[in-house]
Amino acid sequence: MSGRKSYKNYFRSPGGEYSTTVPRRTRARVMCMTSRRSLITSASQHDNDGAETRGLDDEALDDSIDAGYDENSTNFEQNLNEDESQPNISDDESSFLESSDEDTIPEDLANLLYPTAKVTSRESCLLIFAFAIRHKLTKSAMNDLLSLINFHLPFGATIPSCTYLLDKSIGLDFGSATKNIYCEQCESLVEGNSEQCKSCQTVLEPNQLVKNGRFFVSFKIKNLMENLLQKVEVQRSLLKNINRRSNPCNADIHDITDGNLYKRLGLKPSDITCSMNSDGIAIFKSSQFSIWPLLISINELDYPLRRKNTLLAGLWFGTKKPNFDTFLGPLVDQSQELAEFGIEWKTDNKVYRSKVFFTMFSAVSVARCQIQFINQFNGEYSCPWCLAKGETYHLSERSHKWIFDPTEKAIKRSHTQFTNHLRSLQEQLENGTSVSTVFGVKGASKLLLILKFDIVQGFTFDYMHTCLLGVVRTLTLAWLDSKQHNEQFYIGNRSEEINMRIKLCKVPLDCRRTLRGLKDVKYWKARNISGNLLLPSVFFPKTKSNTKTLSTQGN
Repeated sequence: MSGRKSYKNYFRSPGGEYSTTVPRRTRARVMCMTSRRSLITSASQHDNDGAETRGLDDEALDDSIDAGYDENSTNFEQNLNEDESQPNISDDESSFLESSDEDTIPEDLANLLYPTAKVTSRESCLLIFAFAIRHKLTKSAMNDLLSLINFHLPFGATIPSCTYLLDKSIGLDFGSATKNIYCEQCESLVEGNSEQCKSCQTVLEPNQLVKNGRFFVSFKIKNLMENLLQKVEVQRSLLKNINRRSNPCNADIHDITDGNLYKRLGLKPSDITCSMNSDGIAIFKSSQFSIWPLLISINELDYPLRRKNTLLAGLWFGTKKPNFDTFLGPLVDQSQELAEFGIEWKTDNKVYRSKVFFTMFSAVSVARCQIQFINQFNGEYSCPWCLAKGETYHLSERSHKWIFDPTEKAIKRSHTQFTNHLRSLQEQLENGTSVSTVFGVKGASKLLLILKFDIVQGFTFDYMHTCLLGVVRTLTLAWLDSKQHNEQFYIGNRSEEINMRIKLCKVPLDCRRTLRGLKDVKYWKARNISGNLLLPSVFFPKTKSNTKTLSTQGN
């Protein structure tokens, strides 16, 4: 093939028509691919046209190839100028050539490992990689396995032949992961190969700490974000929302970027912000081990892209909650670098340098108090957003709960006020005063070192656990509990009507779980509750006979 001609122009003459002479090897490849393609598209017109080709035996196939090949012609450009007395390309070949453009080949067929395969090339690599991890294959065994699989693949289909190419095809970057060792006694980070903890002066053995699992993994956020910003769809979404952010006339509220707190950040045109999230996930049913991923997402992306392109910044594994002061250390260090130097990305031949700020943290109430370093939700001054003290409410002689009086008018917390309380705590401790907290503040959070992060307003309300799985779930079970059949709010005797109304509900696209009837009410997830219960007409239709029930619900 001439180096001056692109692949798509290979079969075409300068006048635009297909060449009358095609090299033997290429003709064989075209007919072979046409035959395979027709096997999986038998219902299409292309399959009917290629039926005769599929019926050829090997000898007939060789004869048809030889008929259109000139053994003395070695220059493709020379063949273009020869007499057109040679046989034309067959209908099967020309139909394949005309449909060989990227726009006409179905995406699922173009990505298959081979035409009749059940998996794509990327899925095949992921399955092989998962097999190697599951059975702890060595690098040598992995290379042999890849070679063995390649020998069993049909002609023309290949997978990466070594572990390096396999990692590259999947997109793995082990260089961006760092193993952070921490002290077994005080759980503070161990710097380098230090043999003594700087906090508690404990003698350390780094290799033994790794064997005992006293470490967590952190990732280079800059590398992850630079790889993410190479995607065209991400670039377009980011530019669109950055441009809309700079339009002061837009008063509509669509997303995080339209909030008042976001507008007070004072961002420059190319700056971007990120949200942080962490929560525990139980990975074994019969064990206390759990993982705590530290996730980040870009606020300026559209919501579907934001969910799809969430980045993993850290991973903690253990039998108890992480020490967040230690766990957040690498993230805080990287955030300072990103806020000062930013990241560089390119789109439409234009280079952008965006500074990255981490402005929001989402966590459940149990973890939020540890991250913010305030009292837990069942203690004094435990509200993250106000200075309500709270009080003990006795349910009986033996049981009680910590509540906040709704009639109490409490002062709202602020970032400046929080730091003042922290300084007051420090001064009292230095003076020898025996005090554990000042207005609920127990210590300094690592998040105070992140630029443009508000230690109070930077935390979001836990809507799923507090509202859906908390108040709403409690009320729903009370309304349907047969023990409450004598109460005015009981509606368990109208289950058929409620189930019928649930089937008629039209919920937003974000609620992707199927609506479930009342027989599964104990197993409703947060998405089920958000779809079923946020429509009051499902349980309390506005009729004259139900006015009393509606008033009871309001109370």
